[in-house]
Amino acid sequence: MAKDAIKKLQQQLITASDNQWYATTVKLADEYLELQPDSIKAMLDKGHALAKLARYDDAISTFEAAIEKLGGESPDVIYGEIGNLYRDRGEFGQAIEFYKRQIECDPNDATGRLFLGTLQFQQGNFAEAEKTLREGLACEIGCEEELRYALGCVLRSAGQRKLARAEFEEVLRIVPKDALSKNAVKDLQASEGSQ
Repeated sequence: MAKDAIKKLQQQLITASDNQWYATTVKLADEYLELQPDSIKAMLDKGHALAKLARYDDAISTFEAAIEKLGGESPDVIYGEIGNLYRDRGEFGQAIEFYKRQIECDPNDATGRLFLGTLQFQQGNFAEAEKTLREGLACEIGCEEELRYALGCVLRSAGQRKLARAEFEEVLRIVPKDALSKNAVKDLQASEGSQ
């Protein structure tokens, strides 16, 4: 197949994945992997789409194949995807295990801490969630606005309204049009007025 055709297929796969067209992503990833069997990105796209389609065993097989292809490279991103898969299945202990593996593989990347802290929050473990998310904010590679939004949610739930509001306002400083943070600030303002 010509390079132009491979590039076109690659772009179609990116578009399908970005648009959350899960069935299309699986189909295009399979086609792309026939031509480029070592593409970790295509494997990740396929595995993520399979997980969203609740085809968990197929997703795990795809992620395991991607880990094998990595050889000596760090599988931290794949561990995060596997953790998310287990979270979606309701297997929280397994999810936590894979998030911790992700953190161990790349302690300077905050993504694993974002996933872990969010799960801890959803389980009602506010103290651990706050600790994990604050550790994420100290990482060199981060998703600061997502960490701060999650931390704001934890603090709001724990009754620490002023600290929560400060986190949501910091998100708005970074991403001024963030609808979730705007809504959270309004929630906190309304709750302050109702006391």
